[in-house]
Amino acid sequence: MEAMCTECEDRDARLDVIDIQLFHALNPKSCNRTTWEQVPKIMGKQGDFVAEGKLDGERDASHLYGESMEDVLCECVREDVTSLLLDGEMMVVDLETGRYLPFGENRSLKDFGTSMRHCFVAFDLLLYNGRSMTGATLAERSELLRKAVRTKQHALTLIERFEVGERGAGATTAVMRQLDVMMSRGLEGVVFKSLSSKYDPGSRDKSWIKLKPDFVDGMGDTLDLLILGGYYGEGRRRSGAVSTFLMGVRAPPEAAKRVGGAAHPLFYPFCKVGTGYSLPQLRELRERLMPASLTRRRGNALGHGASLTAVSCEQVSHEWKNSRRPAHLCHWEPSKRDDIPDYWFEPEASVVLELTAFEIITPRESFLPANYTLRFPRVKRVRYDKGWEGAETFERVVELFKECDGRLSANKRRAEEIAASRASAGPAAKKRAAGVAPTVGVPWHLKLSADLANTAVECYALDGVVAVVKGTLSRRPGVETQIKRLGGKVHKNMTSLTTHLVDAPGAEVLAEVERARRGGGSFEVVTAAWVDECSRVHARVTLEPRYVRHVSEATREQIEAIMDEWGDNYTIAADPESLVDSMRLVREQRSAGGNCGDSPLAREAHVADALRDLDDETAVALRTRYAMLRGVVAYVPRGSVALRLRLRLLGAQTVDEPSADSTHAVLSASTSADERQRLRDKFTEDRVRDGRPSCGRHIVSDRWLAECERRGQREPEAQEDAWFGDRVGIRDRAL
Repeated sequence: MEAMCTECEDRDARLDVIDIQLFHALNPKSCNRTTWEQVPKIMGKQGDFVAEGKLDGERDASHLYGESMEDVLCECVREDVTSLLLDGEMMVVDLETGRYLPFGENRSLKDFGTSMRHCFVAFDLLLYNGRSMTGATLAERSELLRKAVRTKQHALTLIERFEVGERGAGATTAVMRQLDVMMSRGLEGVVFKSLSSKYDPGSRDKSWIKLKPDFVDGMGDTLDLLILGGYYGEGRRRSGAVSTFLMGVRAPPEAAKRVGGAAHPLFYPFCKVGTGYSLPQLRELRERLMPASLTRRRGNALGHGASLTAVSCEQVSHEWKNSRRPAHLCHWEPSKRDDIPDYWFEPEASVVLELTAFEIITPRESFLPANYTLRFPRVKRVRYDKGWEGAETFERVVELFKECDGRLSANKRRAEEIAASRASAGPAAKKRAAGVAPTVGVPWHLKLSADLANTAVECYALDGVVAVVKGTLSRRPGVETQIKRLGGKVHKNMTSLTTHLVDAPGAEVLAEVERARRGGGSFEVVTAAWVDECSRVHARVTLEPRYVRHVSEATREQIEAIMDEWGDNYTIAADPESLVDSMRLVREQRSAGGNCGDSPLAREAHVADALRDLDDETAVALRTRYAMLRGVVAYVPRGSVALRLRLRLLGAQTVDEPSADSTHAVLSASTSADERQRLRDKFTEDRVRDGRPSCGRHIVSDRWLAECERRGQREPEAQEDAWFGDRVGIRDRAL
């Protein structure tokens, strides 16, 4: 209260400016990830923008002091500056070439010798002579930054910026041209910043947007690699099962001589990948590679001379043993402990994944004898249509590496050419390009279930139905076949043509319904029981509450005309079966934390979602409790549906798994310290892999959320001992 009264005593003090102090940690402002098509649209709404290179270093939130920095500070800071807080990246510069080195070279200065040194590249000013600058525009902060700092080559420099003056049709070409310029300089990508943007610590909005080549369609190569091994993951999503894969390329012919002329197909371990796939895709991969019997019966190695026909379901996976490393990996010896897989898979029965990555690099020690690996790999597509013979060869990888010019592959079009071709294409071509994903080399019928292409239509009860079937992997093919026999169409992905979503989990229902609502679309979400009933009577059964999870407004009106919200028909006498269904619906939809889209808490969460999509200034002006946690991206373990909706109700976004984009992890108050440490390690690993700072992540319990709800404001997170009821070190209080 004393601090508030002291602050309010000064009538000129601005209360909307976040207080910044020296030697107090803060979360830096982050860039919003987007696609190149969206960049010109965002620029059209935000005013003038500048472009700057996306640096591949360590976001520096350190406060430097001491005699070792005195000579640099005296040269680089002007005499009239008493205090200064800069935001920037700590880079490693090669003094001989003058180029910045890739992320991962940020080691201790004593390891560099005389040929390399650290260089701080500043791009923003947060504090100047004791005054917080977060309320000033980027243009004002940039001007003051140039006045306050003297640059010193290879020690402290300012980011180079370029004005983006084009508007309308020319903006797309300008955006892609800037990306090409930055990539040709060996940078990671390009960042666009609005000159009118203010610095809101910890925020991620559209006033700062980043673009990397792996966000751009048509840039960067893809590689078809074979799964060679698997690693256990952490978290509920991973739940002690394989979730990261060791990928490989086919070894050259001379490799057979080094392993004694083995007839088994030979592979070089090439990289590890653990992102890009959806949870259903991961489950399907596990079912193919890790049969249930294998998780109970470990080991049981197989001779290497087996052919595809000799590899049974129970012989796909084998526990890794250093004493008996598989010969088809060309005597690969993992150089680090975390490179040792938990399982290895028979290549004849394994799966090919199509991977996209930022670039091919030569690591110092890992992945020998290939001596190449991928940087930032992720799964683009699962290629069940390919066998091990379809995997890339080592010779092809070497060829791609030699073709590279900077960060762009020479056999791909330049970004500017892609933009120009899209701009000159006709309306029909643009529509096709926007709505159809590339399917080179995959026949259309292979995208469906194996027996669906030849399924005959028996009647037209579901004529006009375009369905996407979710649910369990074992159940899905049967439901798809029933729909096809009844005259309906089956698609694998949601589009504007979709009329029915079948057997989707509750969380996915909310996501798909909200996505359709924003796009102006509409569809019915039904259970597989509705399809079963239609198949039994060979007619389209009227939708009623026991068959639906979400319906369009038109269908809702039709249902309400003949029955109540629990499925009790106004004109037909109830029977025991219908009463059981009605009571089940009562339990599901009357639960405030239920996963039904019509539950009270879910409806309120939609209000928070709409507020979160508003511009920053509009949301702040509303000053509503629905925007209290705006900017928070919270990982919540699966199953905590009520907790997830409570967070959304306060404006936060929720995710199913910890990732580099997560700002918080909200757990049960009973979560052990060991579990929290594993999650903290996962956060750090993901952010280091993506080239982001590992600080600024918070692990809190639902007590923190309850306190935010009680006080009506966002409470400080850095008190983990209070939220979980145990004592932790100061390093545990904020990631």
